[in-house]
Parts: sequence; structure tokens; C-alpha cells
Amino acid sequence: MARPRKRRLGNVLAGAAVVACVLLAAFGLTELKRGSATSDCLPARAPKTGPAAPAEGGLVVAEQGFSKFHPWSYSLGAVVANNSPKAAYRTRFTLRMRDADGLPLWSGESEEIPLIMPGQRLAVGLGVNVPVEGAFPATGMSVELGETHWVPVDRGNLLFQSFDARAGATPGNTTNPAEMYLWVAPSGDNESHCGGLTEKGAGVVFRGADGAIIGGASGGTRNGSYCVGSHFEEGLGTFAVPPGADLTRTQVSIYCDVAEPGGATQ
Repeated sequence: MARPRKRRLGNVLAGAAVVACVLLAAFGLTELKRGSATSDCLPARAPKTGPAAPAEGGLVVAEQGFSKFHPWSYSLGAVVANNSPKAAYRTRFTLRMRDADGLPLWSGESEEIPLIMPGQRLAVGLGVNVPVEGAFPATGMSVELGETHWVPVDRGNLLFQSFDARAGATPGNTTNPAEMYLWVAPSGDNESHCGGLTEKGAGVVFRGADGAIIGGASGGTRNGSYCVGSHFEEGLGTFAVPPGADLTRTQVSIYCDVAEPGGATQ
């Protein structure tokens, strides 16, 4: 009677071993599939930052220009370039209009660019109405760069991907040429299941036939989904298109940031 019990015990142990091997194989296959599905999906997270620092020095206003397109309306545009080996995170800037003596006549609200990568040139712009009585002696503009957070580039963080947009522009309103609709090309390989990013507006720069900046505007895409990996063209409606703008030279920069801006360590 002892031998049958030993044989049965051996069969049970052998069966348990087979089951264990099957479970381990299944678990390994599941992990392999899970890994392959997300291997190209980078997380998006706010970088750790220290105290805010002056943006000037590493950041420069490379180009700027403005135009009057209505008795009270002006179009302001500029390109901000990052000449630093570090990325500029959450940079504050203010657009101003000045008179012939360089004195400020009008100032916009302080705004923010989420991220400017090393070597990147981003568009900032604004259309503004200045309803004043009599002449408004604006002869120039300026871009005041405030503070930023200098952070090292982390290629394992989706936030540090470049989202340079290419836009095809067409007039959007034949009765008001200052209104225009932009078609922004897809944002590339950033799949929506990666998540973690949100659109924080856009900067637009208009150029004349000679390539010089003659104005700009601000806005955001129609669905606000450009930063999360839209594979379709996004619409961006804007106004403040100055007369003489060469629409084929229109430059658009979409601002992408982490979905929860408060997650940064200040």
C-alpha cells in the first residue's frame, strides 16, 4: 500500500510542477506583451525645479515686429530662442508697445511658455485692441522676458519631446481679412494613450514677403488635443492677421505642459 501512496504523491508533485511552469510562462508572456505595448510610450511628468532664475542670457528675443491693421488694432509677434544647453521651463514673458522714445504705451498680461528646448525658436504673439481717443503713437514693441526654471533635458520624459508645428493657413473670413483659420499638422508619434500632457495655448507669428515678422497672435487648437497625440490636422482660429502677411510663412508654436501644472517641485 506504501508504493501506490508514493506514486500518487509523485504524480501530484509532477502535476503541480507542470501547472507552475504554465503559470510562469503565461505570466511572462503577459509581461512581455505589456512591455512591448508600452515600450515606446514615455511618461510625461513635471521636472524637478529649483528657484526661478532670470530668463535673459540663455533666452533671447531673436526677432520681433508689429503692424497696425485697424484704427485701434495691432498685431504683435516675436520669436524667442533658447541658446542654453538646458531647457527653459515655465518662462514668463510680457509683450509691450512703445513710443518713439522707447517708453511703454501699453503692456499685455504676463504669460507663460511651458518649455523651450535648447536651440529651439518658439513663436509668441498677440492681437490687441487699444481704443484710445486721438492718435496712439506706437512706433515699436518689445518682449520682456521674466523668470524661468532651468532644467536638464530628460529624453525619458515625454514633456521634453519637440512639438514644432507646421501650419497651413487660409483666410477664414472674406469680410474680415484680419480673421484666419490655421490648419496645424499632426503632432507625430505621440500616441494619445501615453497621456500626461495638456495644451496650454499657442503662439503665432506672421511674416511679410521678405520673411520679416510683421505681427502675431495667440490662441489654441480647436479641440485642444494637439499635445496628446492627435493624428489629424487641428484647426486654430485667430485674428490680428496684418495686411501683407505671407500666409505660407506663418509660424505656429503649440505650448505643451504636464496635465497637472501644480505637480512641479518649486
